[in-house]
Amino acid sequence: MTASPSSRATPRAVWLAETIRLSEERWGPYEDSEIVRKIRHEPHTPESAILARNTALAAREGLDDVAQRWRDNAMLVAVGAGLLSILTGCGAALAALGDGSRPVNLFWALGGLLGVHVLTLLLWALSLAWASKLGSSLGRLVLAAAGRLSRIPALAAAGEKAAAARPAAALVPRALLGLLQKAGILRWLLGALSHGWWLLALLSAFATLIALLSTRRYGFVWETTLLSPDTFVALTRTLGWLPAAAGFAVPDASLVRASDGLQPIAPQAQAIWSSWLLGCVLVYGIVPRLLALIWCGALVRLRRRRFALDPTLRGLALLRDRLVPSSERLGVTQPAPATLDATGGPASAFADSQDTASEALAAGFAAHLHTPDATVMVGVELSDSIAWPVPNAPAHVIDAGNLDTREQRNALLEQLTRQPPARLLIVCDGEQTPDRGTVGLVAELTRTARQARVWLQGAANAPRHAQWQERLAAASVASDMLCDSQQAALAWLAGGPEPTPGDSHA
Repeated sequence: MTASPSSRATPRAVWLAETIRLSEERWGPYEDSEIVRKIRHEPHTPESAILARNTALAAREGLDDVAQRWRDNAMLVAVGAGLLSILTGCGAALAALGDGSRPVNLFWALGGLLGVHVLTLLLWALSLAWASKLGSSLGRLVLAAAGRLSRIPALAAAGEKAAAARPAAALVPRALLGLLQKAGILRWLLGALSHGWWLLALLSAFATLIALLSTRRYGFVWETTLLSPDTFVALTRTLGWLPAAAGFAVPDASLVRASDGLQPIAPQAQAIWSSWLLGCVLVYGIVPRLLALIWCGALVRLRRRRFALDPTLRGLALLRDRLVPSSERLGVTQPAPATLDATGGPASAFADSQDTASEALAAGFAAHLHTPDATVMVGVELSDSIAWPVPNAPAHVIDAGNLDTREQRNALLEQLTRQPPARLLIVCDGEQTPDRGTVGLVAELTRTARQARVWLQGAANAPRHAQWQERLAAASVASDMLCDSQQAALAWLAGGPEPTPGDSHA
């Protein structure tokens, strides 16, 4: 069985699905009957069905918006940190060389450019021995900052949907970090971010050094009170070994001894010192960070396939049988009756029993909903004073009966999900108070058909008409889907033109 394209295990989908899992683990399962009903009629593997169900719930509860906001804020913080790294590198180069009015102490300059970098790189290398460490305090700071930023608009959002998502919104970053940690990606991702920022700082420092050395005249010296000149000769030769292999110039012993600041040296000698300084920054700064970044990036890429839901976790394993059952009840397999009437057809069989209602409904609709232009009418909790079926209804309309019980509702929704009709007329008692369950059922029924209308019978002049309109609108039932007269409802059922403003509420 092939998963549908909408349920592909993209990192974002896995992230949202894990957020829903954590939310249900803490506060109980969400109401998901409509989502589950649709998934059961789509081609899915058990894993893709769980993913599709949880991502659909995340979209309904507004958690996808929270995740997108969190991702955008994380990217914003990362970019901001990158810009700060560039400015820091430029500032370090300017501070190391100064304005050229005084000679540059070579080893102070080299320490200012590479000292913190070498220290943090060694600490990162040592942290590799502890797998439980995140490996980068800077990366953790960015994640925490992004989480705080995403919390502000999430809590300030208005509306019932946003309010319902507030408790679970705090789980969005926790779900992502948990998935990254289980996949073995987190420490390498944070390492890649840290190395990337350091690389930007070193590259900007290197570019600033080239610009300054190309446009200003600098003198380079070493200074000491305790050490001998031979110490600086050995240190210069040792540090210059790798830059020399890369083609950079390295001062000889006589030049090092002459650069004590007590005697003038030729401009060509200053150029050699400039080359040595640039070579040290490149070889001991840029190259190690670049190699570390490539290593971390390669490990993140290799472990991306591990970024997935664990179907054995509590809560997910129980969803498998609900979403992709190992066996399904087929219902009545005998030929359906030729007609559906109010006395002997499946509509009247609703009242027999729970099982008989479900089976009769499935059999009747299986026989009459196979055409692409099927038209259905159904009543929702109509009182005995309302005639059913609707008088003078067109002969081709399939009568689904008056829904009174949960079993009848589930049977109809199951069949309409399997075989969506072209048109569906939903008749409600407009003189009754619209409760949440009834409005939710009407809204779900409208989503099962290509076109749907709701007739609030007797509601045109009823005091509860405004309540119906308000609550249906809140359930995403548009006002132009409402009919206010039997004439408009029957004309629409007959396949005529759309109701005019005089016949329905637009």
